Amino acid sequence: MSEINHPDFNPGLFDKWFLSWTEGPRIDFKSEVLKVDDEEKQLKFCRHLIALANTARRIGKPTWLVFGVGKDENTSQRIVIDVRDQFPGRRKPRGWNHPEATIAELQADGVEKVYMDIAKQWIDPLPEFKLIFGIYQGKFVSYLEIEPNFHDRPFSLKRGFVSADGRIFQKGDVFIRYGSSSIKVSPDQVQFLLPVTRVSYLKKEQWRGIIERAQFESQQFYDQIQAFPLRDESRNVFELILDYVEKGNNLIVLVGAAGQGKTTVMNALAWELSRRVNLDGLRNYFGESNLQIETINSVSADLEVLPSQPIPIKVQLRKAFSQINVFEKEVLRAIAGDIVRDANLENYWFIPGTRWILLLDGLDEIINLEHFAPNLKTWLEQLPSNVQVVLSSRPYALGEHSGIQIELSKLSCQEIFDLIKIKLMSRAVENIDSELERIQNYFLQNGSIFDLICTPRAIDGFLSYWLKDYEPILTESDRIPLSLIKNPSPAHQENLRDDYPNHIPTLISSVSTDELIDSETNSIQFTSSLSTDISPGSPSQEEQDQDEDFQVPIAILFSYITDYLYEQEKYRLRERWGMDVQDLVEEARKCLQKIAWFMDWRASNFDKNEMKIKYRNLNEHIGFIHRSKDRQQNYCYLSKNYQRFCAAWYAFEFLSDEAISRRIKKFMNHTTATTEISNYLHQLRLANNHYEQNYAISLKGGKL
Repeated sequence: MSEINHPDFNPGLFDKWFLSWTEGPRIDFKSEVLKVDDEEKQLKFCRHLIALANTARRIGKPTWLVFGVGKDENTSQRIVIDVRDQFPGRRKPRGWNHPEATIAELQADGVEKVYMDIAKQWIDPLPEFKLIFGIYQGKFVSYLEIEPNFHDRPFSLKRGFVSADGRIFQKGDVFIRYGSSSIKVSPDQVQFLLPVTRVSYLKKEQWRGIIERAQFESQQFYDQIQAFPLRDESRNVFELILDYVEKGNNLIVLVGAAGQGKTTVMNALAWELSRRVNLDGLRNYFGESNLQIETINSVSADLEVLPSQPIPIKVQLRKAFSQINVFEKEVLRAIAGDIVRDANLENYWFIPGTRWILLLDGLDEIINLEHFAPNLKTWLEQLPSNVQVVLSSRPYALGEHSGIQIELSKLSCQEIFDLIKIKLMSRAVENIDSELERIQNYFLQNGSIFDLICTPRAIDGFLSYWLKDYEPILTESDRIPLSLIKNPSPAHQENLRDDYPNHIPTLISSVSTDELIDSETNSIQFTSSLSTDISPGSPSQEEQDQDEDFQVPIAILFSYITDYLYEQEKYRLRERWGMDVQDLVEEARKCLQKIAWFMDWRASNFDKNEMKIKYRNLNEHIGFIHRSKDRQQNYCYLSKNYQRFCAAWYAFEFLSDEAISRRIKKFMNHTTATTEISNYLHQLRLANNHYEQNYAISLKGGKL
């Protein structure tokens, strides 16, 4: 029996067709070999062949015209019919009954060649097909396998014809499979019948894969945005972007500082846009339909597997892109996953009837942005009109990008507290009401904390100190591996959590300038008239935890949150700076502290040249400093309070008592600055047990 079978005959495949496949766009079952002994029958055969060839051209997979599968008249069950002795022509082919002729010779000359000759007369361009035959269930069956052939134009009739029932077929008519029928394509739609080599073909499960990749890790951010909408000056940014998308704006730029919620918004958009895509009602494959129509009037609506809603593509830009094709590969991975069959991105954009929304998160995080930005700008400008882009970036990286810009606002004091409440509720924190009351009381007494925690990321830093087991919501790319986590503070803060676990006694009162000066010694002191005793006589840890008056010194939170933000940024910069990122962060921190100490304490600005550009860029990227509004040459700290804290931090970490004394003496007449810096320094010393009883610093320099 194997001698009868064609070398390519696959009994297992034929069995699958017979048992489970129904007639459709890829397969047409015939109970007998189609006759082509007159023009009417030749036209009928060629319509089927053209339709199957055009389907193969579109989907990039073979199609089949099967002979020998019919239905039982009584049971309507599918049956196998032997077609060994059947031939398509009017007469038996020469040698058909010759005893020495092989099955292969008879099928090649008497069936395949006849069909090929008819196709040459009727079809342009000529489809690529072959006849395959073999034994199935003891009977001889055969089929034409039509291979994908990617001509620039679809297969069509090479000549006109008027059928017996009066239907007119013209030269150039194109047919396609629609359900189990071979249907004519409307002339104005032929241009959209494109080969898979020019336009990708996606089945239902492939569309589902795109949606799942867009939804990955996105729902948690969507829930967060619904609970706490981020805003520009007054509007809900999430809803505003969706509104612009629905209006068809092609480029929307979301602008915000570090940790302000750009990634949260972008992931929330990915979830919402992908949630709108209804895949349940989508056809499974090209041309699947149960409707009866005479003409394909819309290739996209009648044939393509095409979601009715725009398709979101989420791309994280924290990479280096040497060329635009490297960037396109990243977009392709977001569409097709790790196995990309079609490496031409435009082949996806041009799927008839599709609309795409490209969510590009973190323009500023492109490692080689300065080199790559011009290429990206050109690429965005050349996108087809059915591709919309939502781009997120920090302000400094935007350049001259056109489009609509939406800028995230810093959180107000009330919004900060509201967001903290939402974060605590989402994590089912025990005794949440009392915890919120503690935080609220702390804020009322330490309003300067709002200067630093005006972004969601900074709030995460605050809560990660305030609560022992707090874990912020992060994407996988932002989640710091345990092996990379280091204490976010330098050496002087190693024991902060032990010294100030959650609630600290209010031992630190405000230090005035008068209290700094000992009237008898004319020295600056930090202990003699202040309550700094953390000794056996102080409240126990258990008493501290129960005492609602206990508070964390503001300087401790400033230092912890600052280091938390540095640590988060350090992880984002690891690919750009490699092993040098630790040194970069430490030097940037030192510059932040040092300039605050040595600048005029009465001034608000410092010259940009005082801080090396790489340290200035990092501190600006995080948001610790920003360009002065009145002069581009100047920079200023995020607030006066924070500037003075940084000055005290520098003194605490790097200066001798004598140096501190000289500097404070210089600004004694500037009471506000001197008092605040001294307060912060006092808190840092107290927290780290750097005091001894009756310890003071002389205004004249040196210890008493």
